[in-house]
Amino acid sequence: MADAIDPVLLGGLILAGILMVARVARSLRDDAQWRAWERRRRAERRRGVDRRSAIRSLTAAAQSPVDREAAAHRAWSQRMAGGVEPSNRRPMPARPSSLSPAQAREPTPTDGPVTEQDRADVTAMMGAKGVGAALAWQLVQAERNIQALRTAVEAREPTPTDGPVTEQDRADVTAMMGAKGIGAALAWQLVQAERHIRAAAITVRYSLSGQREDGESHRAARAGRTVRRLATDPWTALDRLRAVPAERLVVFDTETTGLGERAEILEYALVALDGTVLSYSIVRPTARIQSGALAIHGITRQEANKHPRITEHADGLVGLMREKVVVAYNAEFDRRLLEQTFERYQLELPVLDWVCAMRAYQAFTGRYRAAKLERALEASGLDVTATHRAAADAEATRQLVCHLRKPHDAETPGS
Repeated sequence: MADAIDPVLLGGLILAGILMVARVARSLRDDAQWRAWERRRRAERRRGVDRRSAIRSLTAAAQSPVDREAAAHRAWSQRMAGGVEPSNRRPMPARPSSLSPAQAREPTPTDGPVTEQDRADVTAMMGAKGVGAALAWQLVQAERNIQALRTAVEAREPTPTDGPVTEQDRADVTAMMGAKGIGAALAWQLVQAERHIRAAAITVRYSLSGQREDGESHRAARAGRTVRRLATDPWTALDRLRAVPAERLVVFDTETTGLGERAEILEYALVALDGTVLSYSIVRPTARIQSGALAIHGITRQEANKHPRITEHADGLVGLMREKVVVAYNAEFDRRLLEQTFERYQLELPVLDWVCAMRAYQAFTGRYRAAKLERALEASGLDVTATHRAAADAEATRQLVCHLRKPHDAETPGS
C-alpha cells in the first residue's frame, strides 16, 4: 500500500475545498443583495419617490383645507407662468372660491359701520392669508383687540407689591423696556419674574447642600463627634444675619498654610460688629506653608516662627466665640480650617453657630453664583480693600455685614 494517499494530506484537501465553496457562496450572496438593492433604487427613481416630496406632502397635510387649496393654486399658477410643465398630469386644482357661505359674505362688524380703513384692512388680510372676507374680518378684529390690550397694559405705571420702588428697580425696568421694546408695567412684571426665577434657582441649588450637611451632622452626632451649626443657604444666611442682634455677631477671618486636609490656621482675626478687634494673632504652625498660600498672604515661615502656637490662644478665642454668632465670608472654609487646627493639637472646640456672609450677599443681590469678597465690596460701594490678611479681611467683611443689615438695622455702630 505504498501508493495509498496520506490521510493528513487528504484531510487538508477536503478542508480547502470546503473553504473555497464557502467563499464562492458568500460572493454569490453579496452579488444577489447588491443587484436587489440596485433594482429597488431604480424602481424608486421610476416612481419618483423622493424625500423632499415626502416632506412637502407632510407639510401640506398639516395645513388647513383652505390654506392647502390656496397654496396648491399658487404653486400651479407659478409653474404655468414660468412655462414649467408639471411632471404629474393631475388636473389643475380649483381656485379657493369654493368657500363656505359664511366665509364668502361681506364683513359684518358688530362695533359700528364699515369704514374705508376696515375694507382696506380686510382686503389686505384676504391677500395675505388667501381667505374669504368674513374670516379676514375676524382676523383683523383679533389683531386690533390684541393691539388695544397691549396699549392699555403699556400705559399703566408699575405697581410693585414688595415695597417702595428703588433705584435698582427703576434701572432694571428701564433696561427691560429697552431690551424688549415694551411698556413700564409689562417690563416690571418681567423683572419680577426673573428675580423669582433666580431666587428659586438659588434655593434649589443649595437646598441639596443643606440636606447633605444635615446628613453629615446626624452621622457625626451618632458617632459621638461635635456637631457644628452652619447656615449656608443664601436666604437662611441673610435672615439670620438680620435677625440676630448686633451685639451677638462677631466676624472671623483666617489665613492658612494651604487648602487641603492637612492645612492649619496661620493668622486669625475676630472683630465685633462695632469695629472692636476682639482677638488677632499670627500663630506658628506645624504644617508646611504651601507656595500658593504664601503668594496670597505673604506670611513666611520665619515670620510665623516668632509667634506662639494656636494652643496658647485657643481658650481665649473659644471664650470670645462661645454664645456668639460667628460670621465669615465663605464660612465653610474658615469653619473647616478651625476644626482641622483644633483637632491637630487635640483641642476641644464647642458647638459654634456660623453664618456665611458670602451666601447672605448672594441672596441680597439675587445672584446665581457667589461673588468674591473684593467684587462684593466694589459692587456695594464700600471704600475698603481686602488685602488677604486676616485683620483687613475681617474689617472688610464687617462693613459688608453692616451693609447687608441696613434694611434691618440702619443704626449699627461703626457702619
